[in-house]
Amino acid sequence: MKYIQPLKMLMVAAAIVTPIYLMAPIPSLAAKPVKVTVCNVGSPPYLSIQDAVDDHNCHSINVPAGIFYENVTIGSSTDHRDITIRGVGPDSTIVDGDGSKRIPPALPAPVFAVGWSTVTLKGMTITGGETPPSSRPNGGGISNVHSTLTVKDCLITGNDASTEGGGIYISNTTLTVKDSTISGNSLPEIAP
Repeated sequence: MKYIQPLKMLMVAAAIVTPIYLMAPIPSLAAKPVKVTVCNVGSPPYLSIQDAVDDHNCHSINVPAGIFYENVTIGSSTDHRDITIRGVGPDSTIVDGDGSKRIPPALPAPVFAVGWSTVTLKGMTITGGETPPSSRPNGGGISNVHSTLTVKDCLITGNDASTEGGGIYISNTTLTVKDSTISGNSLPEIAP
């Protein structure tokens, strides 16, 4: 009889504890979205540099060797971006903004139009950009306003601006240029 009593108490204790476990919340098994930080241009869904820039999950964009006929717009007064666009070297990755070479042809524009963002451009040639006299007449290669721009290991050449900054135009901007060549653009090469 002495042994039956403790056994009954153990069963009662187990019956009281069990419902507590059943009432505990069950963790959600729903998948959380994965944040893409590195995006590679040249394969779906990033067939162009602009495709990767438009995806706000892309913070580092790798551009392979080749010629990319694009005019890339990065950021706006309502859309701050913080991105790095990295080619494999100025001899291999060429971003050409010449609109006449695109299908269908595009109007003249800077190769990179950067606004209200923090952008690093690395390891590429930036060429073929042109600004029409009617709108945004500054910055053939890069037009950069209200931003922080770093240009590293780039060749900026063969760009034309109607007014200023054939290579790079800056306004209310911090510009850092490292290990790069800016030549063969309309004058002045960098403005203001």
